Amino acid sequence: MKLIVGLGNPGNEYINTRHNIGFKFLDFYLAYHNISDKWSNKFDGLYLQTNLFDEKVIFLKPHTFMNLSGNSVRKVIDYYKIL
Repeated sequence: MKLIVGLGNPGNEYINTRHNIGFKFLDFYLAYHNISDKWSNKFDGLYLQTNLFDEKVIFLKPHTFMNLSGNSVRKVIDYYKIL
């Protein structure tokens, strides 16, 4: 299992700013691999679980602002016992 986190800030005022490059990268990466699964609100962010290259992969866009994104990431790590 892999966890891939794209960092950014929630809110319309950040959509097209450099602060959301991590969110944009995840969107680009998923589109490139033709993954159109739906995001869910979970772990204080947007969460998507899929299979990629025969491995379970979790994508996360924390919605806790950049400085607190570790809180969202920690919830996923603890829940799935990643490490």
